[in-house]
Amino acid sequence: MLTLKGRTVIDPETDDDKYMKDFSGLFSEIQIRKNPNYMPWHHPKYLLSENQAYFEKIFGMFKTSAAEKLDQLYALFQKLPVNKTLKESFESLQQVKESNNQEAWSELLDPTSMFKLLYCVQIISGLTQDAAWLQTFIQYGGFQQIVKCLIELNLTEVDSMLKLKCLKDLINLIILLCNDQLLQQVPHDLLLTKLF
Repeated sequence: MLTLKGRTVIDPETDDDKYMKDFSGLFSEIQIRKNPNYMPWHHPKYLLSENQAYFEKIFGMFKTSAAEKLDQLYALFQKLPVNKTLKESFESLQQVKESNNQEAWSELLDPTSMFKLLYCVQIISGLTQDAAWLQTFIQYGGFQQIVKCLIELNLTEVDSMLKLKCLKDLINLIILLCNDQLLQQVPHDLLLTKLF
């Protein structure tokens, strides 16, 4: 709310169609207060991040965009809150626990969609601090799926910094998991059998 010296009050609730240039004079008082009608969950960024269909369309945009626009698109994409559905899928690993097969992992970590893979790898990297979660991730074949994604990643050409970042984050996650004591406890022949 703004008050002019002539005691004219500009209220954003009633004066939405007016501009600052419409008022003459100096401001004698400026009050900033939170809009009582504002509901943050109605902000477009929350609507986009919480609706899986919208999120899948955004991932589809990455496949059709020109290489020079990908970095800008991903920078904008990173400003959205973390997708609730994907994060919960990785936190619980319920989908993998219930089916305990490679298909469930391929749905979560899909090497054919590099940008979704990068996004998911970033979620996983954030979860690796939790030892109990990490143990479950390794136990149900998460490490094998990460390596499989690296092997199956279509890298005929690195034409954007984003592809390079995906590759870097994947390799860093593999290195982190290889150095983890939990992975050291898994028999190496079992790791190789599940990989190939």
